[in-house]
Amino acid sequence: MTTVGDVLAARLVERLAFLGVHSQVALVAVSGGPDSLSLLHLLAATVGEHHLELVVGHVDHGIHPESESVAAAVADEAARLGLPFETTRIALGPDAGETEARTARYDWLHETLARLTARTKSTGVIVTAHHRDDQVETILMRVFRGSGPAGLSGIPAVQGSVVRPLLDVSREDLSAFLSEIGASSWSDPSNRSERNTRGWIRQRVLPELRRKLPEVESALIALGDQARAAREAWDRVLNELPLVIEREGAGLAFASAPLRTYDRGLAETLFRALARRIGLTVGPRRGARALEIVLWGRSGVRADLGQGWFAEVRFDRIALVRTPVALAEADMGEPAGEWRSGRWRFRWRGESRPGHITRSGWTTWLVPGQYRVRGWRPGDRIRPWKGTGSRLVVRCMQEQEVGRSERPAWPVVCAGDDIVWVPGVCRSALAVPTQTDLGGVLRVDVERE
Repeated sequence: MTTVGDVLAARLVERLAFLGVHSQVALVAVSGGPDSLSLLHLLAATVGEHHLELVVGHVDHGIHPESESVAAAVADEAARLGLPFETTRIALGPDAGETEARTARYDWLHETLARLTARTKSTGVIVTAHHRDDQVETILMRVFRGSGPAGLSGIPAVQGSVVRPLLDVSREDLSAFLSEIGASSWSDPSNRSERNTRGWIRQRVLPELRRKLPEVESALIALGDQARAAREAWDRVLNELPLVIEREGAGLAFASAPLRTYDRGLAETLFRALARRIGLTVGPRRGARALEIVLWGRSGVRADLGQGWFAEVRFDRIALVRTPVALAEADMGEPAGEWRSGRWRFRWRGESRPGHITRSGWTTWLVPGQYRVRGWRPGDRIRPWKGTGSRLVVRCMQEQEVGRSERPAWPVVCAGDDIVWVPGVCRSALAVPTQTDLGGVLRVDVERE
C-alpha cells in the first residue's frame, strides 16, 4: 500500500533533482513546527537518493515563552535522526515583528552555512519548508498590494543559496505525513493570529474565497506561473541588450547609456528586471524614482532601493549595491597567513622578488616588516610609486572608478601611519623591494568576492 510518505518522498527526490540539488551540505531550517519537521523527516528518509549532507538548523528568536523548550525538542529530533545540530538564541523579545525575526533568522542561516562549507571546502544550500499554501497566501498578499510580475510570481523555488523543494505540496499533505509517522510538533500561536496580514488572509480571507470560489487556489497558482514566465522573459531580454552587465559581489553594474535611448516605460521595466537578477524586488514607483535620479545624475549620485540596497552612478555605469559592511582591522604579523573581512580575502607568504611590480593590481610585494590592514578613511594620502609627491587616496580611487559606496569598506595596507598599498588602486613608493632583495620578500594577494 502506498502511503502519504511514499508519495511525498518521491516528489521531494524528483524536485531536488530538477533543481540540481544533490551531494552537498544542506542546512535544513527547522522551526519545530509541522511543516519543517515534515521536511526534515522526508530529507532524512531519502538521503540515499539525494546524498545531501544534512545539518539541522534552528533559530530561537526569543519571542515566545516556550521557545527554549521548542529548541530542545528540535535538538532531540536531530539526535534521533543522527544528524548534526546547529542553533542560536537571538532574544528579540515578545514585541519583535515578523520581518525583524525573518531577517535575523536568514542572516544566521547564511552565516552558519558559510562556516559549514568553509570547514569542508564544499558547496551548500539552505533548505526551507515553504509549501503550496504559503505560495497561495504570498501571491494573494501581493495582489492586494498591487505588485507587478516580480511580486506576483510568488516565492521562488531557488533564491541564491536558499532552496524550497515543497512548493507543490499542500499543508494538509504535510500534516497527514507527520501523523502517519507519529511525530509531534509545536504549533506557533502566531500562525493563528489575525494581527498581521498573512494571518488575516490565512484565517479569514482564504476560507471565504474558497467557499465562494472553490478553484481560487489553483487560479492564484496559475497567476503566479504566468507572472514568473513574464519575469523570466524579461530576464532573458537583458542578455540580448548592450548593457554589459557584470556581477560585483552580491550586486551588479551595467552601462547607463543604452537605457537613456529607450522608451521610459521600457527603461523602467529593464531597471527593475536588473534588480531582480540580484534578488531585489523594486516596486514601480521606487524604481521609476531611482532610475530618474541615477540615469541623469553625475558620478557618485545614489538612489535608495530599499532593503539596504541603492543604485549608484559610477561614471558611465550604474551599480546596484548593498550598503557595505565596515572593514575589520588586522595585523599581518605572521610570516604567512590568511585573513578575511566582508568581501575581502588577504593571503601573504614569503617569496623572491619578481622582475616587475605593477603600480595597481591585486598582488604586490613588500619588504619584510609589520603591516596592518584597515579600511580607507577620508583624508588618507599615498606617495604613488614612480610618481611625484603625495596624492589623496580618494583621487586614485576615482581614477580606478571605485564607487563612492565602496570606498569606506575598501582596504588599505599600512606600515605604521604610512599607506604602502591600496589593492586594485595604487602602490606606494614605500616598502618596495629592490632588485638586490633576492629572498625574504613578502608577497600579498587580495581577492574581492
